[in-house]
Amino acid sequence: MKMTIIGAGIAGLTTAIALKRAGFDAEVFEAAPQIKAVGAGLGLAPNAMLGLQKLGLAGKIIPLGAKLPHFSILTARGKVISRNDSAVIGEKFGLDNFTIHRAELHDALFSELPAGSVHTGKRALDIEREGDNIRLYFADGSTHDTSCLLIADGINSALRKNWYRMRKCVIPVTPAGVQ
Repeated sequence: MKMTIIGAGIAGLTTAIALKRAGFDAEVFEAAPQIKAVGAGLGLAPNAMLGLQKLGLAGKIIPLGAKLPHFSILTARGKVISRNDSAVIGEKFGLDNFTIHRAELHDALFSELPAGSVHTGKRALDIEREGDNIRLYFADGSTHDTSCLLIADGINSALRKNWYRMRKCVIPVTPAGVQ
């Protein structure tokens, strides 16, 4: 099955790595003209770290960031909603809250993919389905055919904005062994 991911952000790259580890080939299409990680620091909860661990990436990523000893969640007016202690969380889940610069995480994920599997300058505008084939239309006038499409190109996605009209492109996929 031909797997295609729209968006080479953290979600798109992580999905491509997971598919690769599961034995699938995945192509990633990114609207930006070059892969350039931007942003600021972000926090990863223990469940995110567990996901990275299951993909065999935690050992590579942990040295790039730092354990988050504690943090608080506040309302817009500064009232504490929740206080979290990583020692308690670490004891319960075996992994701690973690902070990393987005660029460091993005670079580490990108380096895990085979050369040529990420295509830049490919802003997806539209899709159509014919049988089991999904055809993507890009702003540069090119097209790409695929069997399975994952959309991970963010809040300003043209595909996301047109999802209701394009929902006929959904092909239900049942992973092997799932009833």
